[in-house]
Amino acid sequence: MKTPLLILTALLLMPLAALRAAEQRPHILLIVADDLGLADLSCCGAKQVQTPHLDKLFARGMRFTRFYASSSLCSPSRAAMLTGRYPDLVAPPGNLPAGDTKHLVSYAVTLPNALKKAGYRTALIGKWHLGDTSPNLPTENGFDEFRGITGPMVKDYFTHAQQKGTAKGLWHNTTPLALEGHVTDILTGWAVDYIRTMSKTGEPFFLYLPYNAPHSPHQAPPAWLARVRSRLPDLSEARAQYIAQVEHLDDSIGKALAALRVAGQEERSFVIFTSDNGGRPGLTQPHGLRGGKNDLYEGGLRVPFCAVWPGRIAPGSQSDRIALGMDLYPTICEAAGVSYDPSINGRSFLPTLLGHSQPEEDRTLIWTVTAGKSAGADAGRPMYACRRGDWKLVQPAPSKPMQLFHLRDDPGEKTPLPSSHPEFVRLQRELQAHLARVNSRSRAERETK
Repeated sequence: MKTPLLILTALLLMPLAALRAAEQRPHILLIVADDLGLADLSCCGAKQVQTPHLDKLFARGMRFTRFYASSSLCSPSRAAMLTGRYPDLVAPPGNLPAGDTKHLVSYAVTLPNALKKAGYRTALIGKWHLGDTSPNLPTENGFDEFRGITGPMVKDYFTHAQQKGTAKGLWHNTTPLALEGHVTDILTGWAVDYIRTMSKTGEPFFLYLPYNAPHSPHQAPPAWLARVRSRLPDLSEARAQYIAQVEHLDDSIGKALAALRVAGQEERSFVIFTSDNGGRPGLTQPHGLRGGKNDLYEGGLRVPFCAVWPGRIAPGSQSDRIALGMDLYPTICEAAGVSYDPSINGRSFLPTLLGHSQPEEDRTLIWTVTAGKSAGADAGRPMYACRRGDWKLVQPAPSKPMQLFHLRDDPGEKTPLPSSHPEFVRLQRELQAHLARVNSRSRAERETK
């Protein structure tokens, strides 16, 4: 008679064990700025910008000095971040305009879908930019709740207009909203409310918080602009607005982090901060790096990064390990104790974050982006970059030849090396292999429709 009793006891204890396992999983807060340059925070070397809250966050964890976005544009960068794959393997290589029917490929398991298998509640508060029609909406791609902007951006931070002549820039799931206030403040209020609500449940949550700021249009709240003007009266209007946007964003992130602390969840939370791509040329100051948003030089790809996990990640630590936005997928999954498809391109850097020895990945890195409108006849055509070790091959425009640089000797990518160089040939061969995989996957995806 003892065996049935033991079985019954085990069955009764299973829900309790599952609850305890869920309670031990960290909350995950992934904060992503939009078009924030590598050196646009005071803790990253900015002389004109004051970002005390992000400065404190960076000091509480580990910063990466060589962290890269997976593309230099919004949509492909986000696609890689949320699937752990090179963006041109899962989505178009350029930005998705409003109303576009293109979407993430069906075989890609999104990060929120992966986390939900382990009991996570998932929310996106902010900018999606991976499709604004069914079946491409956030709630159809793993998020239990969505509040924010479907994409590409708000045309006005105060009226929230997304499309010309409309006022439907903000949404709750599939319902357009008519609200008052600055978009950054609204997103922050929603994030604070979500953290407070979820903290009371004991369930682990994944909050993806991709702000629209400091993306154009550059419209800071008047009080924040006045602060910058009083401190730096000689700045151009555009630069003053940009700095005010960054400082307002910093204050907003501080409020979200304070909500974790007040709710008693700070010690349980794995917090990551980065940007979707480099800053816009002329507004940001990449400190000696060439280029910016929408090109594949270092200024368009290198972005600020830090990760904080009290008791796990050493405060004030730093790594020069090379990592990409797509590497966040396996890193977050491993931190949450969640299995994932080992065939993804991303590689976890969780051991580095936890202070363990981790050899550098032996891999060739690929970036792709489509040329912008200013490229004339090249607009909308893809261009590529390829890196292995310190060697990097860059295509400055779709119709221009590739350029080879050695980043350790030439970090500003000022002096291209001859195309006859052996590394030029090797990297070009690696890039062609990647493009063959892209074409193969695209063909397979078309055949399944």
